[in-house]
Amino acid sequence: MIKLVGKLYAKAYFTAGKYYFSKKNFDESINNLDLAIKYNPNEGDYYNFRGYTYAEKHDYNRAILDYDKAIKLSPSLAVAYNNKGLAYYKLNKIQLAKENFRKASGLGLKIAKRNLNDLR
Repeated sequence: MIKLVGKLYAKAYFTAGKYYFSKKNFDESINNLDLAIKYNPNEGDYYNFRGYTYAEKHDYNRAILDYDKAIKLSPSLAVAYNNKGLAYYKLNKIQLAKENFRKASGLGLKIAKRNLNDLR
């Protein structure tokens, strides 16, 4: 029962985090995503979205840490590889960006293939 309640809290905080992101209130989004992760630390989507939020704040190194955690928890989460590739691109680490776009593309994410082609 306690696990279920924690997952419900996590989902609610995740939804709030997405709402604040849509309003471009990135700090409040991160606060809610932190709480979502606190209540369910095993959900790759939560780390991916928090990483995406850090990237919107131009904190690409923190974003990459969250993408890595998302990938560890959900190895087939193609969007996390793509987002990680975008963060590496912003850090001018083109080879690492390409590697992540290739992985995302291999998992079927079409935009990752376009991102990879744009770097050629």
